[in-house]
Amino acid sequence: MPRKYIDFVLVWETPSSGPPSVTADPDDPTPVKKSPIRKDESGNDTLEKRRIFERNLEEEGLHLERETLEGSNLNFVKIHSSMPVLR
Repeated sequence: MPRKYIDFVLVWETPSSGPPSVTADPDDPTPVKKSPIRKDESGNDTLEKRRIFERNLEEEGLHLERETLEGSNLNFVKIHSSMPVLR
């Protein structure tokens, strides 16, 4: 089987379950609350937008390989493409 090259990588952090955590920006000493459910400025769930975006990529001929980093909240989507699709 020929080796697949990774053309692009999408990375995002999934909020942990449980109560919102408090973090501080290194440049701003004011604590900031992180919401466990991510919503955009119009209040829509970003998970649904991500699903639609990924489906559209697949419909254009891109192959998506999804991974989650064990012990972390990081998620990865490796995007593979043939040369005709990239052109």
